[in-house]
Amino acid sequence: MRKLASSIAAVLIFLGFLTGIHFYALQSFPVADRSVGYWLSTEKDASYILLEENIGRDTSLILGSSELRRFKGSRANPANLFNREGINTMIVGSAVNQSLNHAVLMAAIGSKLQSGKVVLILSPTWFYSHRDSASRYGMRLSRAFFRPAMRNGKLSESTKEEIKSLFRGDSLPNGFLENEKDLGRTAYAWFTSGKKKTAGIEQSVKSGPIDFDRLISETGRAESSRLNTEFNMYSKSKIMNPAIIAGSRLKNSKYDFEGSKEYDYLKLFIRVCKEQGIEPVLVLQPINGRWYDYTGINSDRRKHCYDSIRQIAQDNDIVLEDLSGYEYSEGFFCDAVHPSKKGWLIINEKIYKHIS
Repeated sequence: MRKLASSIAAVLIFLGFLTGIHFYALQSFPVADRSVGYWLSTEKDASYILLEENIGRDTSLILGSSELRRFKGSRANPANLFNREGINTMIVGSAVNQSLNHAVLMAAIGSKLQSGKVVLILSPTWFYSHRDSASRYGMRLSRAFFRPAMRNGKLSESTKEEIKSLFRGDSLPNGFLENEKDLGRTAYAWFTSGKKKTAGIEQSVKSGPIDFDRLISETGRAESSRLNTEFNMYSKSKIMNPAIIAGSRLKNSKYDFEGSKEYDYLKLFIRVCKEQGIEPVLVLQPINGRWYDYTGINSDRRKHCYDSIRQIAQDNDIVLEDLSGYEYSEGFFCDAVHPSKKGWLIINEKIYKHIS
């Protein structure tokens, strides 16, 4: 009898906890708050409710991965640059986010994006042939997106089946519990990220066209003293540890970009967008040519990745902002793959053309 009473009590406590989270989140999380778009939060990225409630009529979506967390306090980061200009942008992405994550995100919220403006920042490192993109996708899988994606009447049944297959390995989400988890993520994101970072955001005002030439030139000069010119990255980058440098020579010579499933996942992302009447813009980042030459992934192997992405963009008749020509541009990188402040400004100039 005691065991039964204990079980009942545990269930009641659990239901009370869920109810508390439910009402706290509903009463406290922001709605139609442009500042949400500039939070860099994995909890925000995983919450359908938080994203859906804060995408406005003029919101542009910027999707990426680990580069979005570089220089979070600098004007060069798009979260700060576009906010200062009063541009309504929802920024989503962190390390390990790739095409599959963003395809499912677009399947869930694409119908809410009235502006139709989506920019996907591509990293060539997503397309390593030895990397299992599907398992990496699972590290950022948000089950909150599943049911909204399945309810999206603009998606074809074949596209829905492909998305559904991504969730089958871990069983399909329970509607009620997943909703409560999403509310919990929303409350957590608001508590940990939002309240601390909204000060002054409402004061941002669009001041006219951004003078990227001036910003890039000034930033490049200011950053020049930080560069190691041999490897074209910041001298204080973790990679510049002498032990890492010594152990990296030709260590990646067996790797390439051929046969990666990521190319198909990029096609799925494009298809999800197009079925909803959205023409995405791809921004192809370069990777550090000097470092990759040193580690054994030569320019011919890298070219296969760039050429394959160009072909996908051409076949689907979408805009590709191709920055692969910056592989050897001095000061573009802070490490092997991530943009420096100067590099970010060059990327942002391409994005700005499509969202301003």
